[in-house]
Amino acid sequence: MTPAITLEELLGWNDGASKFWKAHLEANPELLELPCDIGGTANVQGLVRHIWGVELYWGRKIARLAPLDRAKAPTGPLDV
Repeated sequence: MTPAITLEELLGWNDGASKFWKAHLEANPELLELPCDIGGTANVQGLVRHIWGVELYWGRKIARLAPLDRAKAPTGPLDV
């Protein structure tokens, strides 16, 4: 069976989506403080951090690198 999308296309889409949301949230920082309880978070910034942490976890696991201590990761703002 032929895949519907290549890995390169998927990585390109992920990069574009990440850049879009980063620019949108930087232009509208008040959105980061909106309440949000997805993934056990309190606000949108917590959700963004959760998504970032999961992507970092799997990226490091696939690369066979040791996991990072999420408790030591910066909590914000986005540019950190």
